[in-house]
Amino acid sequence: MSAVRAVTAIATRELRSLFLQPLAWVVMTALLLLNGLVFWNALAIFNLQGLPSSELVRFIFESLLFWLPLLIALPVIAMRLIAEERQSGTIETLLTTPVTETQVVVGKYAAALLFFVVLWTPLLAFVGLVEYYGDVDWRAAGSGFLGLVLTGGFLLSAALCASALTRNQIVAAVIGFVLVFGLFVLPLLAGFQAEGGPYESLFRHMDLYTAISEFARGIVRTSRVVYTVTGAAFFLFVAARLMEAFKGQ
Repeated sequence: MSAVRAVTAIATRELRSLFLQPLAWVVMTALLLLNGLVFWNALAIFNLQGLPSSELVRFIFESLLFWLPLLIALPVIAMRLIAEERQSGTIETLLTTPVTETQVVVGKYAAALLFFVVLWTPLLAFVGLVEYYGDVDWRAAGSGFLGLVLTGGFLLSAALCASALTRNQIVAAVIGFVLVFGLFVLPLLAGFQAEGGPYESLFRHMDLYTAISEFARGIVRTSRVVYTVTGAAFFLFVAARLMEAFKGQ
């Protein structure tokens, strides 16, 4: 079996499993309700202050109320990806087929990332409503969605890595939350602390909140794309090595 076919088969199997999980539908419903609340509040603020509708999408992407549920949802999505396979013993059966640990990790990650993208498709309806009644900067909206996928993909890879550390899904969720929260919040706080110092530029480069703010304004920096993509590749590599190290345990 070729690598592409193996990854596709694993991703298809995992995606089907994700959509059959009641927890996945709970996460989808909760995020839809919360995003609707964020959109409603943004509309109220913009109408009250008479702000241009073209800035509404940027305001939503920069809202902490938009991102905080995401930091919780990502570890919940990823916690079962590998931990459940190890707990049930099906990981050994899977690895007896002609697939490698890397292919398993990449396939599961691809399924989880696609599921993550599906979670945010209702935002397109919100943007469409803004366009119908007002005006949308589609360049900024498109780059904002790109930033959302890149940032979410990076954090999702860290949460998947946490799932490879243990066979207990709850422990995987807790470790995943710590990793996701740390990657998102710590560079932002460190950047403020290091302001004017030699490490300020490093922490600003790692600051995901500032990155998504830039994406939401239509600014796409190559360094931001490279950081999230290479960061995701690093965590996937570590997850594959963890699977290899814990094989049979």
